[in-house]
Amino acid sequence: MEFFVKAVKKTVLGIGRFLEFFTMGETDYKLHTPEGEDFEDVSDLFKARALVAKTKDMMQQGFGIILESPVIINLYEGKEFALKDTKKELCGVLGQYHYENLGKNNLAHMIYIAKGLEKRRFMSVLAHEMTHAFLREAKLMNCDRYLREGFARWVEYKTLIFLGLNEEAEKIVHIKTHKYGKDVEKIFRLEKKVGTEGVIQVLRRID
Repeated sequence: MEFFVKAVKKTVLGIGRFLEFFTMGETDYKLHTPEGEDFEDVSDLFKARALVAKTKDMMQQGFGIILESPVIINLYEGKEFALKDTKKELCGVLGQYHYENLGKNNLAHMIYIAKGLEKRRFMSVLAHEMTHAFLREAKLMNCDRYLREGFARWVEYKTLIFLGLNEEAEKIVHIKTHKYGKDVEKIFRLEKKVGTEGVIQVLRRID
């Protein structure tokens, strides 16, 4: 009888851990995920979610960026994805950030990333979209969406360099065909003056 009770408790706990991880994309419990396993392409949600905590740690250590609200990862195929029963068109981008209001003061960060990306490229796109999530939480640069995008691209660039994808990083440096590219240049110039930590401090003072 005691063995049976323990088995039931273990099963219920396991289901609870799985549901928490499945719905929120993260969990305080130690789950068996592909995080420590060798995989190249992010082709399913378990692999995607396994990289959330790793990317969060990298952003905290590298930029002092900390997210308080849960991050929910979604993978999409093709050039569009469904959001609130509507189709969103993606023109040449690998990721998209949206947020959901949960109650009065709570947020859930919804991040959509193209399915099948190489693991390091996936992490760089995730870092980019997590930066948008951070700006939303911290209520920074609300008046300048181009500067927000420039900052997110700068974080993506630094992440690519850290992960050894220098050629991909150089593509960001050479974005000069539209407004976003110019704002990336602003962040690079600022970094030369004040350093990486200084960039975050300066941007925190921008309304």
